[in-house]
Amino acid sequence: MASDYDEVISARNSGNYEKAIQLLERLAKTADAWAQTELGEMHARGEGMDQNHSEAVYWYEQAAKKGHAPAEFNLGLSYDNGWGVTADKETAMYWYLQAANKGLPAAQYNLASAYRTGQGAEKNLSEAFKWLKRAADAGLEQAHYNLGHMYFDGLGTDQNFAAALDSYYEAARQGHSDAQLCIANIHKNGNGVEINLEEAAIWYRMAAENGNSKAQFNLALCYRNGEGVEADDYWAVVWYEMAAEKGYAPAQFNLGLHYDNGVGVDQDHNEAFRLYTLAAKNGITEAQVALAAMYGLGKGTVENLIDSYMWLTIAIETGRSEIAQKYRDEITSAMTEEEIITAKNNAKTQFS
Repeated sequence: MASDYDEVISARNSGNYEKAIQLLERLAKTADAWAQTELGEMHARGEGMDQNHSEAVYWYEQAAKKGHAPAEFNLGLSYDNGWGVTADKETAMYWYLQAANKGLPAAQYNLASAYRTGQGAEKNLSEAFKWLKRAADAGLEQAHYNLGHMYFDGLGTDQNFAAALDSYYEAARQGHSDAQLCIANIHKNGNGVEINLEEAAIWYRMAAENGNSKAQFNLALCYRNGEGVEADDYWAVVWYEMAAEKGYAPAQFNLGLHYDNGVGVDQDHNEAFRLYTLAAKNGITEAQVALAAMYGLGKGTVENLIDSYMWLTIAIETGRSEIAQKYRDEITSAMTEEEIITAKNNAKTQFS
């Protein structure tokens, strides 16, 4: 039987789906739960055949009758997402529980998520913590990360910064960039440990090099302010740019400031205007005020008091900016009543 399994795995891995299907169908007809589950997964993914979630569910059910944990988990996913069946969170919860009790980490993780969110079961943070810890103890990376949050915030357990840090470390060792970011924040803020800016910068860099935009932003701040590293505006700009390219709005705004003032980069008001626009549209109040100022002064763009007034209005209404209120009061006298009405209407439709 083991040789049959190996042959199936080899065929699937090499893309020879026709052979894999033939082997699995033969094994599935002998009530082999592993084969039934694998065949169901091939139907679900459309490997060598048209995708058919209903057929996948049929085979999962056959294997689940024999108590096969992966099939039970797949049934849980099917009911959770409405794949081949009518979505039913409670039924999904039932199947996750069957697989979780057999020690399947992914099922334990999903069961914990259900208890944490109250979807499919009554919200129960203690149960969520219990199942999340089991998934983490089995080595599941995301479980370690979420367990860190539960320890950090005292959800379903007593608050424990040391345990949170240990959980984040376990996820970080597996390359989880958000966990690396959390470790950096803990060292920066001194949550249960002495503040250590050098250690924080090390972890920000690790997460940043793994493509984490928030870490890239924070590493840029380290270089801008000389926290944990030697101050260097050039490297601040480099890391702001990486985060800004991923659409991280605070980085877009800070990078705009660098171009606006020529710090660490050649001064370029046009580029500053572009970056402020991106950040403003992403909801950064300070960027909205800065963009309004550029429109008002005709810096990096053509002077346009209507657009200036519009962005100041948005900053006032969404960010409660006193500076925006003061600036808008100043430019009102230079505008006609019709222009003000147009600006207010534009502000209402900007994000609609």
